[in-house]
Amino acid sequence: MYNLTVAAAHTYFVGDGRWLVHNKCEFDWDHIYDRHSDWGSVAQQSGQKTIFEGLNESQIRGRVTSAWRQRKLMETQTDFATGIARQRYRGIDPVSGQTIEFWYNVETKVVETAYPIHYP
Repeated sequence: MYNLTVAAAHTYFVGDGRWLVHNKCEFDWDHIYDRHSDWGSVAQQSGQKTIFEGLNESQIRGRVTSAWRQRKLMETQTDFATGIARQRYRGIDPVSGQTIEFWYNVETKVVETAYPIHYP
C-alpha cells in the first residue's frame, strides 16, 4: 500500500486494472454542523441557511459522506487575488435521495461546506 498525493488531480486511474482512486480530503464538520443543521448557532441566527432538518451529527455525516462518494463536478471557481480554486460538486445520498451540494478547496483538500439542495 502506498500513500501519495497527485498534484492538480482529485481523482485518477492507476494500475493495469485502471482502479479509480482519489486524493484524501477532509470535511469541515464544524462549519457544516454550525451553519447547515437546524440546531447550529449560525443557522439559527441567520434563518436563511440551507439546513439539514431533524438530523443529528451522525445522520448528517452519513448523508454527506454517502453523497460525496456519488458526486459530480458542477463548476470550478478561482479566486483571482489568491489563485485558490474551489470546486462545486453535487451528489445524491442513495439512502435518503437527498441532493447535497459541496464546496471543495483544491489547495487545502478540504470540503469547506456541504448543504442540502431543496427543490421546489
